Amino acid sequence: MIKKARSVVALTPETDTSKCTQCGQCAEVCPTGAVSPDDVTQTDRWKCLICFACVKICPEEARQMNEPNFQSAIQALQQNCRDRKEPEIFL
Repeated sequence: MIKKARSVVALTPETDTSKCTQCGQCAEVCPTGAVSPDDVTQTDRWKCLICFACVKICPEEARQMNEPNFQSAIQALQQNCRDRKEPEIFL
C-alpha cells in the first residue's frame, strides 16, 4: 500500500538545502538508512518509513514534510480530534 501511495505523492520528508548544515544527525537516526550519509539532503523514498525521526532531530529544522496532501490530512485530524468524543454503541 505504501508503494502505491508513494508512486502518486511524495510521502518523504524533504530537506531545505538553505537551512541544512550537513551535520548528519538525520542519517544517524534513520532506522532504515533512507537518508544518505554522503549527502544528507537526499532521502530514498522507497526505504523511508515516514517515522519523522530525521525531522525531529534536525537542529536547523531543515527537514520537513512539504506534500500538500499530507498537510491537509494533518489539519483534518487536528479538527476531528480536537474535542473528546463519548463512546457510542452501534447495534
